[in-house]
Amino acid sequence: MPYFCLIDLSASSVPHMEFLEAETRIEAEAEARTLAPLHSSATGVRVFGSADEAAGDDQRRP
Repeated sequence: MPYFCLIDLSASSVPHMEFLEAETRIEAEAEARTLAPLHSSATGVRVFGSADEAAGDDQRRP
């Protein structure tokens, strides 16, 4: 199943979307957590595996 993440940004009301290379839900969550710090205004990340399934919780940065 393809995974993607939405990275919430404090500088914009529109989240940044990234497609993930992960093959499992756990890998997708880990990959998304490594991408978020690449965006200086990131406030959180949400991972999705399909239109119906949210994979993981909203991960907030301090």
